[in-house]
Amino acid sequence: MRRIFLSLLALFMAAVSAMSQNAQVEKADSAKFPFSIKAYPFRGMYLSNGTHWDKFGTAYPAGVNLGLELPSQGQKPWQQYLNDPAVGVGMSYLNFGNDVMGEGIALYPYIMINALTENRCQIKLKVASGLVAVNNYYKMTLDEEIPNRTFGSLINAYLSAGLNADFSINKNLKINTELGFYHISNGRISEPNKGVNVLYGGVGLIATLNPDEGKELE
Repeated sequence: MRRIFLSLLALFMAAVSAMSQNAQVEKADSAKFPFSIKAYPFRGMYLSNGTHWDKFGTAYPAGVNLGLELPSQGQKPWQQYLNDPAVGVGMSYLNFGNDVMGEGIALYPYIMINALTENRCQIKLKVASGLVAVNNYYKMTLDEEIPNRTFGSLINAYLSAGLNADFSINKNLKINTELGFYHISNGRISEPNKGVNVLYGGVGLIATLNPDEGKELE
């Protein structure tokens, strides 16, 4: 699963590189095309005992979140109504905390809604919805001493929401913190399907390429 994540990361960085080159061309033509890349590790805790911890002990999920983000230009009515939100595509490596539950990779679009801006600090609400693939689901662990009843299928739904606080260092770089929640389940398409509910926190960086000078924080 980590090799798959690294392969997807390579594709992600290739996309960022292509967008950066396109941004430089547009910049030369006096057209701005700002976008941001973000990365932060996180660690969390499960909010329910549905993952049969009585058999394999308490687990603490962790992972890495990546994002490619495009700021709003305020051109659409819905963008103006939501106070110029940013939209992005995210990818997450998820380690569920032990060998029984295994690992996962999530891919999802997300939206960042501005809640508060104060000097160099921005508070935003993040909402995401996508899919996650896991390597240890029930049928894959039937021969194990403890089958994994948390995930009933390879592909599951991924739902997440969080509160972000960004602290501007300069026009190109910010410190990003996130306190969030994610839920993984297949909606009982395949049983057993206990699913997971995780509360997590993380700290990382946001790099903005070709920033919009007009929206730079003072």
